Amino acid sequence: MPESNEPNAVSLPEVMDAFDMLGDEISGYVNRKTGEVFILHHDAFAGLQELESGSYGYPDEAMVALAKEIDICDSYKVLPDKFEIHEWQIMKDFCETVDDESERDQLLDAISGKGAFGRFKSAAYRLDRQDEWFAFRHTTLENMAIQWLDTHQFNWTRSPRPTT
Repeated sequence: MPESNEPNAVSLPEVMDAFDMLGDEISGYVNRKTGEVFILHHDAFAGLQELESGSYGYPDEAMVALAKEIDICDSYKVLPDKFEIHEWQIMKDFCETVDDESERDQLLDAISGKGAFGRFKSAAYRLDRQDEWFAFRHTTLENMAIQWLDTHQFNWTRSPRPTT
C-alpha cells in the first residue's frame, strides 16, 4: 500500500526503531486498528502465564496487560524477528557494494567467524566507511519495513506518530 495520511497509519520510523530493538527475547508488534508499534519482552508473556496460574511475580503490569491483549486479540501482527532481518546479510551486502577491492576484502574478512559485528564496525570506521554503512543499513531496513507493511496491507507514513 502506498504511504498514507490516515490517522491510524503505522509510522515507518517506529517500525524501523523496533527493528533495532528486536532480539532473542524481544519481539515487536503492530496493532492493525490503531497503527501503534509495540516492543515486548518475552518475560511479559511469562508474567501473563504466572498471573493466570495465580503465582504472579512479573513487575511490569502494563507489559503483562499488553501481552494479554496481544495473546487474545487478532488485531496484532508480529514484526519480523532478528533472523528474518538478518543483520549479517545486510553487512555482507554492504561489503559487496564497496568498489575498492582491498577495502571490500578487508570488510568481508571482518564478517567471518565469531565477533563479526564488532570487527565489521571497527573495519568500517578504520576505512572511513561508517557513514556509507549507516546509510546503506538505513535504506535496507527502510525497504524491508515498507515491504513488510505493504505485504500485510498496513497504511503507513514516514512521519512519527503524534505524541499524546
